[in-house]
Amino acid sequence: MIGHELLTGAAPTRDDGTVHTRDVVTGIPEGLSTVLLKSLRTAKMERYASVAAFKRDLLS
Repeated sequence: MIGHELLTGAAPTRDDGTVHTRDVVTGIPEGLSTVLLKSLRTAKMERYASVAAFKRDLLS
């Protein structure tokens, strides 16, 4: 959530739970948007299991 807020200046809010940072801020790489989207999933099993996994995807 913090990553999305840092990039957009707003908290992610959508009724269906999906957030696409690229819809708010143009020019964000698709890969970064995908990583942020996964980190914001409402279902725990769909989010990153660890900070290491988040970091791996963020840096790749």
